[in-house]
Amino acid sequence: MIDLDQDSTVKEANITYPTDAKNLKTLMLMIYRCLDYFSKNGFKKETVFALKFDLTKALSDFRKYFFTKDKDEKMAILAALSKRVSILIENSLAAFEAIDMPKIKWYIVKKLKKIEKYASVYIKQVKHYCRTGRASKNKILSFHQENVAAIAKGKEHIKYEFGQTWQVGCFDGNFVFGKFSPSDLMYSDASAVKDMLKEVMNNENIDDPSFLETFGADRGYCSSENFESLEAVGIEQQGIHPKGKGDWRITEKEDATYFINRRAGIEPIIGHLKRLGLGKSRMKTDIGTIAEGARSFIAFNIRKILFGLALI
Repeated sequence: MIDLDQDSTVKEANITYPTDAKNLKTLMLMIYRCLDYFSKNGFKKETVFALKFDLTKALSDFRKYFFTKDKDEKMAILAALSKRVSILIENSLAAFEAIDMPKIKWYIVKKLKKIEKYASVYIKQVKHYCRTGRASKNKILSFHQENVAAIAKGKEHIKYEFGQTWQVGCFDGNFVFGKFSPSDLMYSDASAVKDMLKEVMNNENIDDPSFLETFGADRGYCSSENFESLEAVGIEQQGIHPKGKGDWRITEKEDATYFINRRAGIEPIIGHLKRLGLGKSRMKTDIGTIAEGARSFIAFNIRKILFGLALI
């Protein structure tokens, strides 16, 4: 019989803190470089109007924004910049549509795809922030990665982490496996147990999960959905820390301390996983970030096996 513990952690994406001003500046420079490229390659007539945009003045205003401490003044500068960049976006999209160039450098093609996909949507989100003081729902956080969400884990020193939530499962002997959801980057703990149990059964190629005897997790996993998932596979010893004054779902109540200590043992394992690739990503694509996260679990388990072989 095997015991299973579960916890979650955030794998941060390879992005800087996604402020509207910083991303707006990135978008502006991306557009201007594409315009400059086409202008130098025989399309001055199509780009001349858009290139009348005063880039030097805009960069000066961005510097002023970053160094200004007064909140109202910062908001006024950002609002003015958003209006000017909005005109640049409108003129640039019209210019790009009029250009019929047979061969374009790959890095310009890449920038053009991002501009076409994000520019019009993102400028509306910046204007919404300037108007209301609040970020819009489903705000774009990065132009080079899509699998990024603002995740609040309740840490005192970090209000938000920008990336994707990974669920971590730990068996006896500290062997681990992980899972993340591309459709739900925040991957709520309150509904994640079912997926992890399914992952265990799929990997083991079994229909009967009765080899799992106990399950342990923190109070974030205390939900009727998770309890139902555990009952469905016949796990009676459900060591999920109850919320408030709720009761533990275990036979011997004095075993509660055992489950608390056992579940806490997954924290240092997550620390090792972060050093092996589950920490802040070095990759600049979503596929690379996911692969880096998966690599950490493989590396951790191989290291455990090699350590065991060394003791034989």
